[in-house]
Amino acid sequence: LVYLVAGCIVLFAFKGYFRVVLVWLESLPMWQGSLVFVLLFTLVSFPMTFGYIVLNVAAGYLYGFFIGFLVVSGSVTCGETLAFLVCRYWLKNYVEAKLQSPQLKAVMRVVEGTHGWKVVALARLTPIPFGLQNGLFAI
Repeated sequence: LVYLVAGCIVLFAFKGYFRVVLVWLESLPMWQGSLVFVLLFTLVSFPMTFGYIVLNVAAGYLYGFFIGFLVVSGSVTCGETLAFLVCRYWLKNYVEAKLQSPQLKAVMRVVEGTHGWKVVALARLTPIPFGLQNGLFAI
């Protein structure tokens, strides 16, 4: 709920800037705009950030359904992979020190089990932000 309220406030407060960025992205050649989307999706892939919906809608608006789908798919893959690797190898000790509750340890044991991929797949269908999921599953 806090993320929803914060997201609405940010969108409302910076709606003029979003319009300027969209016009700028529209003026770029497609390959340059795609690189910008890769960078933006990489930023929103880290824990405690949001913006997936805004970027998805922006890509669909700028490039149409099919090209926008390809741009988003490639950008999300690059961003999620980089965020996963950073969380796994550079932030692992920090995150493990902060997540000492028995409930989170139980979730980590289930994810590390033989059917952990099912938990990860089902978690992707929940409204939990992807960045938080990446941080948790990277451990």
